[in-house]
Amino acid sequence: MIDPKFEQDAWYEVWQELERNYKEYNPSLTDELRELEIIRIKDALRDAGGNNTYAANILKIGRTTLLAKMKKYKINF
Repeated sequence: MIDPKFEQDAWYEVWQELERNYKEYNPSLTDELRELEIIRIKDALRDAGGNNTYAANILKIGRTTLLAKMKKYKINF
């Protein structure tokens, strides 16, 4: 059994490391939005079984818009 105090200390150290790395990375809003868009597109494609039309419907965008974004971000599914 893991000592709860040890586990809490370990999580605190991990949290501090993540916070330090994030501050050093300090992404721009544009970079963060780009990453979020890529994640959402990939998730929608996965949920739609690779069907572009269904994925576009999930994202509430047009199919041609989805295809343009996939080309822009080099997403192949």
